Amino acid sequence: MAKQSINQELAKNRAPKSVAADSLSKQSTIVTLQNSIGNRAVQHLLVQRQENDEYADEAYGIMNSSMDPQLRLQLLVKAQNRRLAKQGVPPVGLGKVKDSKNLGEGDSKDWELDLNTSAMNTSTPAGRADVADTVGHEGEHLRQWYEMARLQAGLQRPKGPLNRIPDDVAGMATLNPILESNEQTYQVEQWYESVYGSGAQHREQVLGDTENRYEEYRALPEERDGWARGDEITGRFKELEDMAARPRKRRR
Repeated sequence: MAKQSINQELAKNRAPKSVAADSLSKQSTIVTLQNSIGNRAVQHLLVQRQENDEYADEAYGIMNSSMDPQLRLQLLVKAQNRRLAKQGVPPVGLGKVKDSKNLGEGDSKDWELDLNTSAMNTSTPAGRADVADTVGHEGEHLRQWYEMARLQAGLQRPKGPLNRIPDDVAGMATLNPILESNEQTYQVEQWYESVYGSGAQHREQVLGDTENRYEEYRALPEERDGWARGDEITGRFKELEDMAARPRKRRR
């Protein structure tokens, strides 16, 4: 199995199944991945998935509350920071998006999640999930940039984000470098090659024409994994919406 299909393979387990079928499907997926990339890498991915689900559960409660919209965004970013902290990533701030066409973006230069409140529709379940998805997706991008900075620091790569992120964040990456390339760091290697290495020129061309090269854009390693995190959040929101809609049995 190609490494690029790992997140898609894990995501298949979101399809509705019986408990027994769901368990067998997950076991089959895990065995396939273990044979492909090794036990340590699979465990690392499963931990990431669990932490993302925890964020989604917290985000669902926040987005379905009656709190002020700005307060909800602040709490969403705090919830995302709890996920990032478990992976050793410095906390990110909340900023305002500079491009009115975007719902949000991760700003590695200022180390913040820039969100566009005017473009958000939180009056529908899909709209609320989209906001939580955006925070998760863009938060994942900032995690990627931090991990690439660690890789640059540890493996002495000439190019990288160390001089493009805040000094305190770069300092933390330098103090916690990636010192070897192994099965647990293959994702970081893929991101680095896409952004700064052999795939950089291709990436620039695709990002310059995403309207006509959308599938290529989604296939970029950093985007593929960012979208996977967002899709997991949207899937979890749908599960929780379905659970809330089920009629409760009355006690006799």
